[in-house]
Amino acid sequence: MVVEKSLCGDGFSRYLDAQVIPGDCFLRSAEPDPDLTGQIRKHAAEAAHNEAVPLHQGTVFSSDSIVAQFSRLEYFAGELGCIGIEMETAAVFRAAELVGIRAGALLQVSDLPFLKKSLYSGRTRQEMERRASIRREVLTPIILDSLAVL
Repeated sequence: MVVEKSLCGDGFSRYLDAQVIPGDCFLRSAEPDPDLTGQIRKHAAEAAHNEAVPLHQGTVFSSDSIVAQFSRLEYFAGELGCIGIEMETAAVFRAAELVGIRAGALLQVSDLPFLKKSLYSGRTRQEMERRASIRREVLTPIILDSLAVL
């Protein structure tokens, strides 16, 4: 999954500015570097095609909760248009912006709640081995190739 935008749902992001800013950063958009994201997208599309791996692109909801978000999946997907939930990108993108460095994100989907599949249950041994293989043989080269051209 290539992250094009992250919606802040985490608590850490509100501590990144020098001062605590009045108001809440909840649902504030944090975006990756467009050039790096373009390189990731390009290399990911090529690798996904070659390896028959689905590739998704879009907005994610970034939360530091490990369970509270499950009751709001329909809201995040339907109302906000999020295609995934993860725990880091909003803070990473915001921190990178503050210190002036590039950041991008390529994620491997681990949990499919509607199918009752997660890293810990609901997957066959073959599915787990395929996931590990994709991480080694597909994701790693995408990242290295994306960084090599910048």
